[in-house]
This record gives sequence, structure tokens and C-alpha cells, in this order.
Amino acid sequence: MPALYMVRYYGTRFRRHVVQRRDGLFWGGGGWVRPVGGATLYRLVRDAQAQCVRLQRQLTDGKPRREFKCSFVFSVIADDVAGFTVAEVADYVERAVNVSVDYDAEGDGPVAGGYVECLVKLAELKEVVSRKRKGD
Repeated sequence: MPALYMVRYYGTRFRRHVVQRRDGLFWGGGGWVRPVGGATLYRLVRDAQAQCVRLQRQLTDGKPRREFKCSFVFSVIADDVAGFTVAEVADYVERAVNVSVDYDAEGDGPVAGGYVECLVKLAELKEVVSRKRKGD
């Protein structure tokens, strides 16, 4: 993939996030800039990830793709597990869980010039029968 976007941490005391392109440039809101001081700062990682998705989709929409599915299991463990709804769990997961691909560590994917995209479809979240673990 000629361009690949990733979220980087910026700052130490007040950590923010920036979007960086594979060639080292940073997203400045209307174009690519250097140095990082000209980049758009995102307070929440999910906002920076959303910008990455928008930018990457400009490159990938209309291209051939294969899709694979697996399950994520979210368990809420508490003394009172009846005091919330599935929608509240989905809202929590959307705010708190960060799913990403480490392109720096593993490259483009299983095929050269490819791009692996992760999507968690929280609208499909449903409650299932719990499995007890040892000791429960």
C-alpha cells in the first residue's frame, strides 16, 4: 500500500495523538506536514483512528478484498451483573477498547502491498449464555 497511516502518541505530560503517514509526514487537517508540531492533535485515540480510517478508505475503496471474521468476547464480572444493558456495554467498549494493527512490527499483511483493516461491529453485540470458569 503506497500510504499507510498510523496513530502515534505525542507529548508526555498531556498525551495527545497524531496521525502519521508511512513516509514520516503528519496529518495537519488539510494536508501532510512536517514537523510534528504542525500536526492536528487528537485528545482521544479513537478520534485519531477515525481519521486514519477516513484517509485509508480514500485509497482502498473499490479495491478487491477478502474478509475474515472472528469473535471478541467481553465479560462483565461484578457482584451485581444485572444493573446494565447491552447498549451500555457496547458504549463502554467503544470508548475503552482499542483494537489496532501494528504495521511497524509486521508490515503490510499477508500479501505485499496489502492493507489489513480491523473493524469491531458493536451494533451486532448481543448477550450470550455465560460459561463458568473453574472456581466459579
